[in-house]
Amino acid sequence: MTAATHTTTPGDATNANTPPPPGTTIDLPCSHRDTPVEIAGVPSPAALCDLSPESSDAEVNTGIDWIASRIGWYHSVDLRPGLTTPGGRAWEHRSRVFDYASLVRGKSVLDVGAMEGGDTFAAEDAGASRVVAADVDHYLQYDLGLNDAWDEQVDRLHTARASGPDALWAFSNAKRAGFDLCARVRGTAAARVTSSVYDLDPTTHGRFDVTFCFGLLYHLRHPLLALDRLFALTGETMLISCQIDPEPKDDAAALSYYAGPWRGSRTNWFVPTYTTLIGWLSDVGFARMTIVDSSKTAMMLRCDR
Repeated sequence: MTAATHTTTPGDATNANTPPPPGTTIDLPCSHRDTPVEIAGVPSPAALCDLSPESSDAEVNTGIDWIASRIGWYHSVDLRPGLTTPGGRAWEHRSRVFDYASLVRGKSVLDVGAMEGGDTFAAEDAGASRVVAADVDHYLQYDLGLNDAWDEQVDRLHTARASGPDALWAFSNAKRAGFDLCARVRGTAAARVTSSVYDLDPTTHGRFDVTFCFGLLYHLRHPLLALDRLFALTGETMLISCQIDPEPKDDAAALSYYAGPWRGSRTNWFVPTYTTLIGWLSDVGFARMTIVDSSKTAMMLRCDR
């Protein structure tokens, strides 16, 4: 006798966590697998082209407002006395609790997932000898998988293409536009490299005395691979800030949020428990971990080789 075939989808309430019977066929959503994402070569908008330390406050504010209206600001960065970008200042807390002033002075620093560079520039101001910021340029370069988050970004790309070159440039530079403005106006010596954490390699990018890994791991489908890469890049110390699961279920090591957004974002994947995070850090080779700050849902750790 042939088993009856039942067709369902991953989102059906009937198979949320209980496997359906043998013979079930599940249609897997993958609607934008073959969508081309090449978006290079879009000209920079005039408001951002010629900014420098000599630009007037009015010129800089025009650039800041351009980014604010089309992309938004995540980090509030001090550009010069009396001139600061919008955004949050979580980097200020990290700078204080990790004591950048003593930890990074005279050291080389790699800030992975740098966004607009709040921590990058804080390390530079604290006296780091060399600072490099690493991040992707736009959200289709995130480690999304072919899920609703991917579909959402592809839809945004289509909308940007239909809206003209400025909108397309804003989409294709959403993760670097703010950093570039800050770097130009500050006249920074800090460099920026476009790279996924998975592609960072000491043979290409060098090793760094101190690496920053802030708010990154839970955005990744392969957090252990990312930590392998970070360990290889770290000469002495890695600083990490990571969300943790406040209510672990049974013996769960990490919760996966593939099926829906966690804390409002579809780019979140795995949220480790405290013990899992320790295990991950030990597994990749760190010898000592110091809890610098913590709450029910987050931890800030210093990890030494």
